[in-house]
Amino acid sequence: MSRLVHIFTASVLVAVGCGDGKADNSIVQAVSTENKTVKAREELQVKAAAAAKAKRDAEDAKQAALDAAIDGAAIQPAEVPADLETACESVVEAYDAFMKSGAEDDALRWSDGRRHKLGERRSACLKIANVQIAACEAHALTNAPNEVAELPRKDAGRLLMERCHDKFGST
Repeated sequence: MSRLVHIFTASVLVAVGCGDGKADNSIVQAVSTENKTVKAREELQVKAAAAAKAKRDAEDAKQAALDAAIDGAAIQPAEVPADLETACESVVEAYDAFMKSGAEDDALRWSDGRRHKLGERRSACLKIANVQIAACEAHALTNAPNEVAELPRKDAGRLLMERCHDKFGST
């Protein structure tokens, strides 16, 4: 668009040079105003693009910090349970405590059907049949980083447990 304005400006200036000079002054002023408007619009677009990039960069940095914090929590504890049943019981207890410790609305949602949800967690743990994953889940839920506090508790718990699956699922 800027190129069109420059072509138009050049055309007007040529026309002005050929005229009698009376009406030409208003045309020059109009072209000058149009150039200023186009330049201001372009500056606003550049500023908006920079602001959008800064926002994306901040969101990316926040996500990277969250990922690093989750990764730091999803580790093997000092003592790994010897059997799957004990490991899964630790997961269930840690999950229950984690869900109760969230925001009041999350805790209230957790209490509704809590026994059923704990049974599902136990069944899922036993079905996976991996003591390493279970130990990691219990550790991550017990030592949840502050960065997950602003997430809904259910989502935060899922992210922590998924990271354990990603790290220890192939062992």
